[in-house]
Amino acid sequence: MVDKIKKYFPKAKIRNIYASTEAGSLFSSKDETFKISERMKDKIKIENNELLVHKDLLGYSSQIELEDNWYRTGDLVEKNNENEFKFIARKDEIINVGGYKVNPHEIEEEIKRLDDIVDVVVKGRKNGVTGNILVAEIIYNGDLEEKKIEEEILNLLKINFQNWKIPRIFNIVKDVKQTRTSKKMRK
Repeated sequence: MVDKIKKYFPKAKIRNIYASTEAGSLFSSKDETFKISERMKDKIKIENNELLVHKDLLGYSSQIELEDNWYRTGDLVEKNNENEFKFIARKDEIINVGGYKVNPHEIEEEIKRLDDIVDVVVKGRKNGVTGNILVAEIIYNGDLEEKKIEEEILNLLKINFQNWKIPRIFNIVKDVKQTRTSKKMRK
């Protein structure tokens, strides 16, 4: 996303900030990579790819559940090295398809590489055989017929993903529903 913004606004200064309701702002970055500062090293840890925050960084709430003084944020990250990481998904957004864990964000990013795709949301739909099947809702701003769009997307995804990561249903929509905090609705 940063590259797309820079393409249209080359002189813009971009700051990516990670904040949570429980802890407030914790990290900032000029791109998608966040660095754990020296002063935060004993207050932040990554366990099973999930970001954990020490209770000392949290505000008080009786609703915050801690495990040995650590709060599980539900944010999944990928470590670049011991002190750097990038966010890849929310734990509650991962979709189980036939026992395989699917991150909808990676599929969305791949689909958005195609011309005239404005936005896309990938979500799970209950299925009696596989638990879920993937559905892609796509905002398209081009001239192709719906069937041709689907063919282009399938051809791209088949090159880069395993079969269980490929949506089975494609819907062209006018908008992607969002939560009040501007996150894509996946339910």
